[in-house]
Amino acid sequence: MTLKPEQLPATIRGMLIRDIQMTVSIQGLLQSTIQCHPESLQLAISSMWPDTADRPRTYRPWRYISKSDMWMVSTATASDLSRPQLVHYHILEGHLLVDRKPVGKLPAEIRNADSVQELFGPQHLLVFPSALKDMTYVLSTLRSGHQIHFGLYEDQVATRARVRGTVLQFVEADLPTPLLGEYFHWLDLGSGELEFRRRAQLWWYKRPGNWMLHVGARQASRRQTLLVDPHSNVFHRIAGIFEHFESADRLVVFQPAKRNLSVELKRMDLDLTVNGKGIFLCRQLRSEIVPSQDAGTWYGLQSKIVLRDNENHLRRSIIVPIGSIQYRRHDVHVLIRVVNDG
Repeated sequence: MTLKPEQLPATIRGMLIRDIQMTVSIQGLLQSTIQCHPESLQLAISSMWPDTADRPRTYRPWRYISKSDMWMVSTATASDLSRPQLVHYHILEGHLLVDRKPVGKLPAEIRNADSVQELFGPQHLLVFPSALKDMTYVLSTLRSGHQIHFGLYEDQVATRARVRGTVLQFVEADLPTPLLGEYFHWLDLGSGELEFRRRAQLWWYKRPGNWMLHVGARQASRRQTLLVDPHSNVFHRIAGIFEHFESADRLVVFQPAKRNLSVELKRMDLDLTVNGKGIFLCRQLRSEIVPSQDAGTWYGLQSKIVLRDNENHLRRSIIVPIGSIQYRRHDVHVLIRVVNDG
């Protein structure tokens, strides 16, 4: 309480006094009830200090500390993922101490880290000491069943989540830009799988449509679709087709289980699929990429893709990105590039 009782309005002060009187009057009842049903105390503690649903805490027998009949103490036992923690609870005033510390604010050195700001923004984060190995703090509330832990390693903030018997670590990955900027990445420290969660479904655990990167096998998949390695020869050949039209880090190339190799140009809302002749077809434009890329005009413009209609190959069109224009002299010609700023 930040105000002194005498500074409170008379009505609220009266309510506070009656509450204290009632609490003191039922002290004996509280003590006997807790002795007979310690699980009721543990449920009360879980409302302030929640645990994951799949692995609720277990406690050693509760006892009163010496020189006090108000404070009770126990130890939350260790598990394969966590260490034991000392727990104190004041049965009259409801104070909870974990490892002798009350709930408090997340320290600024962690709260202001880019990764924490990206996950939680300006939210007011309250924490207890963490039981997770190598972690220091744990959020006092769950996030869609995720218990969030924080730690520091060589001045770098580490964020981990316990959920459904697994421990995930928030990481940044070396992947195509659309799979970076539009997703959050969680590494399962047990299986070595990196899960890509859309920002709108940040706390949706293993959503069927999420990309999963199997670190050991160096393979990313979504359902039965495989992501093409951005460092592979296949990817580089495809990136060469779109050179100066879209940067390689913006391309998502994947191999569906029942369709041909496909490419997504997310900034332009274009999807392309390779046909039986090795030519890219664009579903949205109902056209295919001309292999020669000779439009008969605009020879100096490098940031263009020449298309021809799926039905009538004599009908051709040119698509160019929207952005700033760069140009330079090359021999007797002028080379022009349009930099996609979208």
